[in-house]
Amino acid sequence: MIGIIISILFFNISGESSSELDSYLNMKLADYKKYEYEIVSLPSIVKSINDDRISISSDREFKINYGYAYIPVEIKGSGDNTTQSVVTIKMNLFNEVFVANKKIRKGDVITASDFSFVEEEVTHLRNATVKNITEFNNHQAAMNIADGAILQDNMIVTQPDIKAGDKIYAFSTVGSVTVSFPAYAREDGRIGETVRIVRDDKLTFKALIVNSQQVKIIE
Repeated sequence: MIGIIISILFFNISGESSSELDSYLNMKLADYKKYEYEIVSLPSIVKSINDDRISISSDREFKINYGYAYIPVEIKGSGDNTTQSVVTIKMNLFNEVFVANKKIRKGDVITASDFSFVEEEVTHLRNATVKNITEFNNHQAAMNIADGAILQDNMIVTQPDIKAGDKIYAFSTVGSVTVSFPAYAREDGRIGETVRIVRDDKLTFKALIVNSQQVKIIE
């Protein structure tokens, strides 16, 4: 049996290739399933990416922005002189991601069955994608998620430890004296967050969530 494992596929759609550039991109884009690129701009003093005078500068930053990548290069001049510049390439990036199988409303609890794990283009995504199915545990939609949408980190949040309407116990400590009383949450919240609560006599307070049953009055 022959097994073939390909960690990254790349396609140069520009008609010109460079083994140095391909190796550099394979290293920088190792987190992606595959990518395509097209060289759209070279330094003005060279006509080809394969010009012997041009070399990639490994100690300068590689940048990707809105579908374009900027490769730092150095151009050899006369003697020991070099000029710093960039090669601009147009990128299409692909990765395996979770895609919604249906419309999900804000606040809905999410499960693995709500999504398919497929390869999609991710070039223009503004946020990191959810990569692990375990991230679905104890999470809900932070916004409306459209059918077919790629799941990104900002689209989900952990489920609240306290929900609006929950009966809780509030306490306040002054010196060595602690006073506690039952109350009701006016809004959802998580441990460490502040929420508004209301007492039976309709007095409202702002409180810090300590756990799923207790809050500390802060004002």
